[in-house]
Amino acid sequence: MSANRSAWLKPKELCNFQYLARLLNLLAVLLIFTISPIIARASALPAKPDDITLFTINEFDNDPTALQLSTEVPSQDWVRAWFKWANAPDLKGLGYMVKLAHQHGALFGGGVTCSALYPHENGITTAQFMDMTTRDPYGHLYKVANSWYHGSLENPAYRRYVLKWAEQQIDAGVDTLFMDEVNGAYSTHEGFDPYGLAAFRAYLIRRYVQGQHWSIADPRWTSQFHIDFDDAAECPDHTMSTFDYAAYLTKNGWADHPSQGANPLAPIWGEPNAIIGNSYSANRNNKVWHYWVTHIRAYAKAHHRRVWIAANGLNRWVDYQIIGCPWNMPFDAGNHFLCTGSNLPYWRAATIQSRKLMGGRNVPIMTFHDWGVGMPWMNLTSAERVAWLNAYAPEVFAAGLFFAYPVHGPFGCDAAANGTLATIQKQARFVLSIAPLLHHVEWQDQAASRYSGTAETVIEGQPAQRRLIIHLINRDYNGLNPVPQTDQRLQVALAVRPKSVTIHNADTGRTISARWSYSPSHPLKNHRNGGTLTINIPSLVTWDVVQINVPVWRRLPYPTVVTLSCVLLWQRPEHNLFHVSPQNEDNLYGLNGIIQGKLHPDLRNNPTFIANYRKAGRFEVHVNSVATLGARLIIRVDGKPALIVPIADRDGKNDGNAEEINTTYSVPISPGHHRISVDNDGGDWLTVDWYRFIGL
Repeated sequence: MSANRSAWLKPKELCNFQYLARLLNLLAVLLIFTISPIIARASALPAKPDDITLFTINEFDNDPTALQLSTEVPSQDWVRAWFKWANAPDLKGLGYMVKLAHQHGALFGGGVTCSALYPHENGITTAQFMDMTTRDPYGHLYKVANSWYHGSLENPAYRRYVLKWAEQQIDAGVDTLFMDEVNGAYSTHEGFDPYGLAAFRAYLIRRYVQGQHWSIADPRWTSQFHIDFDDAAECPDHTMSTFDYAAYLTKNGWADHPSQGANPLAPIWGEPNAIIGNSYSANRNNKVWHYWVTHIRAYAKAHHRRVWIAANGLNRWVDYQIIGCPWNMPFDAGNHFLCTGSNLPYWRAATIQSRKLMGGRNVPIMTFHDWGVGMPWMNLTSAERVAWLNAYAPEVFAAGLFFAYPVHGPFGCDAAANGTLATIQKQARFVLSIAPLLHHVEWQDQAASRYSGTAETVIEGQPAQRRLIIHLINRDYNGLNPVPQTDQRLQVALAVRPKSVTIHNADTGRTISARWSYSPSHPLKNHRNGGTLTINIPSLVTWDVVQINVPVWRRLPYPTVVTLSCVLLWQRPEHNLFHVSPQNEDNLYGLNGIIQGKLHPDLRNNPTFIANYRKAGRFEVHVNSVATLGARLIIRVDGKPALIVPIADRDGKNDGNAEEINTTYSVPISPGHHRISVDNDGGDWLTVDWYRFIGL
């Protein structure tokens, strides 16, 4: 989150009224309890993170109106009900909030920014502020959004300062902690304070002196990185022991743009918010986050408390993950909100990345609409917000993640006032009613179904429960209104005759037994074996969940056409070789769709696919957009160019989702094993929506 909080916190203006406001809040809550009592649900608190199905954002529950609103949605975790951004909230006497949440079956969530730092916040002195704030390469403070600054992650005093507010909230009773911007949210111009420069110097020495046995005055420092030992400003003692990276950047003219390709140390410094890869920044961010997590857990344990920790953004060592919704809200050229898109590749990529970060372990992933500067959710009208909830919130659950409904927050976010409360309540009741179908799900072949209407279909499985779950999310809209679909047909590739089929309807909240038939000897189109299950779908307005119970779990019949959807990630792909077959296509969903050209060689690691074609077929690439410098797509089959096509920019924008090209490029493939590579030797990037393998 990177938001200008001064508009709603106004810490100096409020400080004189804190005591009076707290008394008024207490009196008002007592009146609420006395005159209009809130009926608590008799439900137990979640015993583990995976017990949470329904999250809500309730920032900041500091007044009776917000508290009343929080109780009107059957949440299991009031996320960020307390939150330290600038001045930390005074938590004395606010324990009744935690009790109220618990009475309603909800955990009480707190949170702390790990990045933002304001002058004089929480009574810090000017000297403390200047010591704890990071710098740009010139040694200047770097103001964020004209309002605040970022703390120095390498400064022990700042790390301790962040911990202080987490410990304060633990003492006051929080159950979960939302740690925000744990990587410091640095731009490429930050991190060059004295603590950061010393840490980078130590990192270089560890990596090259200790790791590769260079000396501290090795000539390779000069030949590979252009470090000048004769320059007393750059290396006062003429060795790496005193190397000053900021002086190095200034001398070479790179201080204005430290990450530019001309700087040989830029890849070693790395992307400032990275948590993967071999760079100083990734090393720093992981080290600091591990320090915070370890100390928070130790503090909670010492005080006989259990607190679950999450970071804003996928990370390691968490109890559950948090990720923001995509910022590319779907609008057409006329600025009309669209309900016909899909974020499914984004959600799937998050699941895969989370598993990697957690060492192969699956933990729940919660997604939410952030309050950051320019946040699209805040720019939507009330009708558009309702449409988003109907069209896109269901696919979060369908993909195996969990959505935190925006109940209350800064900048005037109030579900009761903005017209979304009824929609949130209805979806919340439905989500809780089908909770067993949303946990411990496994991704399936997304081409294993055919729906006769217009819907996004998502297929998940629960092998242990011998269940297949298919989510049907309406994509037929008239403006912001879903067009009801009646008496449609859903066909499913299935290897075994089901025991029963039921349909859960989000709009009515009802569950019905479905009418269905099964043809064991007729494979679904583009599948090589198995049978076909045909289900009548009597009504689809926004979201139906089809539950298929089978007597024994068997994997779905193998497809002959495999489609791999992509998500745009501005990072160098970790891998560039992928084995594609009907048996493993589910593991490749969410590939990086940015195919880099000449402008960013450090990010180039374009993909190669190995596939066995059972018959003559095709390989297809659907290109969405190109950068303003254009691109040149090259498809090679077994090392030989099969297609070379220049792609010129059409819209004058560097927008990877603009759909300015929106073209499928195809090459024929003969039967047998093949190595298919996709490359780009043009001026800059192109973006790919999906790859398709026909004939496997």
